[in-house]
Amino acid sequence: MKKLFKYILIIIALVGVFGTTEYANAQATGKCYWKLTNTEHSTITDQNRCSFNRVYWKPTAPVITPTAPVIRGTCYSKDASGKSVTYYGWEEQSCKNNNSSAKWEPSDMPKGVCVLPDNPIRNSGWSKMACDLSSGTWASSLDDFKYNFLAPLPCEDGMPGCVSGKLITFDPESKKGEANTNLGKYLNIMIRIIIGLSAVAAVAMIVIGGIQYMTSELMSSKEDGKNRMTNAILGLIIVLGSYALLYTINPDLLNSDVEIQDVTIYADLSADSTPQTPVNGKYTDRGGQVYDTANANSIDWVARAGQETPLPAGVTVLNPSKCIKVGQPSCTSIRGFSLAVINHILTNCRDCRTLSIQGATEFWLHGGSPRGTTHQIGSPTVDLGITNPALNSYIRSGQCSTDKWCQKDGMWYLDEGNHWHASGSSRS
Repeated sequence: MKKLFKYILIIIALVGVFGTTEYANAQATGKCYWKLTNTEHSTITDQNRCSFNRVYWKPTAPVITPTAPVIRGTCYSKDASGKSVTYYGWEEQSCKNNNSSAKWEPSDMPKGVCVLPDNPIRNSGWSKMACDLSSGTWASSLDDFKYNFLAPLPCEDGMPGCVSGKLITFDPESKKGEANTNLGKYLNIMIRIIIGLSAVAAVAMIVIGGIQYMTSELMSSKEDGKNRMTNAILGLIIVLGSYALLYTINPDLLNSDVEIQDVTIYADLSADSTPQTPVNGKYTDRGGQVYDTANANSIDWVARAGQETPLPAGVTVLNPSKCIKVGQPSCTSIRGFSLAVINHILTNCRDCRTLSIQGATEFWLHGGSPRGTTHQIGSPTVDLGITNPALNSYIRSGQCSTDKWCQKDGMWYLDEGNHWHASGSSRS
């Protein structure tokens, strides 16, 4: 019992020592001040001693370490088959964990214009990294694609792109009437310059021929000088005569500024909302997978499509009827659904917090014909409800054409009446 008593005393002593230390540390989180002058007391550092009427204790405010903000962006990676995939709204570390060779950039990177090698269309809303990874040519704006002359060309005041009688740049793809106008305006100027150069060259040849004729004593040299002057005069007559003749017949014959009228081709894309008709009792998706209605296992959508994709907060499926088998009407499936487009919208449109999915991977309810739609397993193509004002404003703030396609932040959207058909980075 005595031995136990000795150990108990030791434990009490240690608790007293460490308790005093902790107490002293606790008291050090403040200072004692005089009430009358609000100045710090020079000797009292203990809160218990700072307790008489003329002083007061003021705790020191705790130091709060700010939490670093979460920076999200775009991850460019490859799947198991080596196919390029893009993930939106990812953190950099998550991107590297997915694939050590993946490329990541924050979502606030400057966007510009990208021209892909197999498509001459100038795609806006692309970052430089996305364009480089697609082997495209990137520029910060459309102005960078204009040709800059080594020296200004003379032009007529009032002509589009003409500033103080000088044409400095021009864009071959611009339309008639736009600044830095089309190739025709450039050729019109070149015709006038060529005629002027021809006149100068003719005068020079006449002078050279005249000097040769007057200074040479040989008849052959005189004849050469005479022929030189004759040819120069004849060439000048042909150049000026051709211009005068064409101008007399019709001045438009000298106008190379040919205006080719824009032609809009309308394609009936409503077929994407038209269910497919099975061929010989079989459905075929865009990837070539065959689903035979005569085989129950073949059309077991739950088994073939896999698990449902968990949706981010605020994203819901409008139709409560889930697809169980291929060919089932009036259902919506998010099995095997890629969230690439959804995450892209949530990242770039801060107000688009509520999205309603009307169609996803149920390919047989879209396209109107086999392989006629990008709705399929593993695809980010999705139909979104058009009743969200924030989503509508976001999409329509991009570049929209008369065929109802809009491009915003590198993604394509088609207005199909009661919903947006979001197909990702390509029009399909």
